[in-house]
Amino acid sequence: MKVVAISILRFNPDVTEPVTLVQAFELSSVGFFLRGSAREMLTFLTKTIAKRTPPGQRQSVQQDEHYVHVYMRSDGLCGCVTCDAEYPARVAFSVLTKVLEDFDAANRWGFSGPVVFVWGSRYGTTMIPKSLVFFPLASLPTPLLSGWKTEKRSEAISWPPLEEQLRRYQDPANADQIMRIQKYVPGLAYPASPPSP
Repeated sequence: MKVVAISILRFNPDVTEPVTLVQAFELSSVGFFLRGSAREMLTFLTKTIAKRTPPGQRQSVQQDEHYVHVYMRSDGLCGCVTCDAEYPARVAFSVLTKVLEDFDAANRWGFSGPVVFVWGSRYGTTMIPKSLVFFPLASLPTPLLSGWKTEKRSEAISWPPLEEQLRRYQDPANADQIMRIQKYVPGLAYPASPPSP
């Protein structure tokens, strides 16, 4: 079971093609000289599938020995997990939901990086982290308020937690409670889905 890539994209009516906001790859099983081509192929694949996924829907597409699981939220934020055939689809969609929630919470307003304000006081000039300064949002310029929702440049957002999440979710038990319990209780299997009529 292996996750090869996690991609976060934006696809709203204001753009004709999905915009890749941030990606993380685990290509150690690919030869060194082929990794660039593998990245390009995975990027193309995720953009194509994201473009064909309606808002609010999830879908899985098989490409050779890998699956691309896509979740397009209704607000235009889209996540893609590319993994091998052994990785459970339910767990992949659980990973997508968590990753998109974390990304949206961290990048909703466009604050990225440890930007600081210079604050003048009678004691001199003090550097204060931007996250600790409270001010009315109306006083901010519009580009700072937009965040990922208006980003049109590919991979313009730097979000290091995605690399860490890619490493953590290589083991499906880290993303799914049932898988975690299944490791410790022998003979426990996923509940069977009801038979289709």
